[in-house]
Amino acid sequence: MQALECSSINIMASQVKSTAVLNIRALIGATAPELDSELSATSPAAMRAGAATTRATGQGMITLRSCSVGRPKAKNRNRDSGMMNKLPKAQSYPTTIIKVGGVLYRVFAITNEAGNVEVRVTEWVVRTIRAQRNSLSRGGVPSWDPTPKPKKVNLCQRNQFTWVKVKGKPGTFSWASKIWAGYKEQFSVGGSLPFGMYTTKRAAARFAIADTEETILWLENELKTESDPRELAELNVEYSSALAELNALKRKLNALAKK
Repeated sequence: MQALECSSINIMASQVKSTAVLNIRALIGATAPELDSELSATSPAAMRAGAATTRATGQGMITLRSCSVGRPKAKNRNRDSGMMNKLPKAQSYPTTIIKVGGVLYRVFAITNEAGNVEVRVTEWVVRTIRAQRNSLSRGGVPSWDPTPKPKKVNLCQRNQFTWVKVKGKPGTFSWASKIWAGYKEQFSVGGSLPFGMYTTKRAAARFAIADTEETILWLENELKTESDPRELAELNVEYSSALAELNALKRKLNALAKK
């Protein structure tokens, strides 16, 4: 199995039991440098990025080794297990929003080792809309393929690591010259928005609530059938955290509705 190095975090494309397993595309609240510093400090941003999100995206898995962050993940969920049927549909392509500078939102809750829950609202900004790299030419030579190439919408999460102060210009901010891949998303023009991403914070919060409710249902079923003491202990911890996260997300939705 191929292993990659992301700063000081060892990343492997495998599923591991009794270890915090995160989806590389679901690390929507922490960059590699942030995780490096905050894992040692055991802070809230040393996170597990949504169990239901991990099972749903079907992308490469990463494992934060030699640490226990957020609530443990007893087992990986199977996308084909029928747990996805109650999630809100992906938002269709919003033509009026998808333009350079347009903003989309994701909402998620995380639980730290102390049991404290934090709800995060992340902003994803449209940086470019263009043909996929190397789709129109190869090595500078125009492609012979006459088939029209669909354009891609390129998103970047705006946060303290990507949206930085410009040196010598007080009060001026710009995109960082180097941005970690975990803070980037891409989808086709005219296609549905990426998993869990919506044009309003409230819609994103409603999705996060439904996503967490699906996780709770899965955990309840696992608690009924699991017999291994170690797995039961981990499932109970994850179940308690999921309930707390659900309550926190509902409070956040209520707060957003009042604005």
